Amino acid sequence: MNGALTLGTRDGATIEMAQAAGEENFFLFGLTAQNVADSQGWYNPYWHYENEPETRAALDMIFSDHFSRKEPGVFNELRDTLLDERRPLHAPRGLEIVSRRGPEAG
Repeated sequence: MNGALTLGTRDGATIEMAQAAGEENFFLFGLTAQNVADSQGWYNPYWHYENEPETRAALDMIFSDHFSRKEPGVFNELRDTLLDERRPLHAPRGLEIVSRRGPEAG
């Protein structure tokens, strides 16, 4: 059995993937694109980092370049977007780079 974890909003390609794989095989976690748009005035992702030890540990590992040894700093924009409440919440460039890399990237 093959599978993949895909991060993104529920639009475009993720809708097509869910249709192709079958909705029963598609698990969406987090917010839809509309949820994100609706939460712009009040949502603070930094709260989760400060208050959820598992979230902090996972993000700290990502931001330490553990998963991007060949591309140090590739997740800096992701870190800045998630942890600086003054920045608008949007899909950072680092996420796009990861989605385009093949399995040999590290």
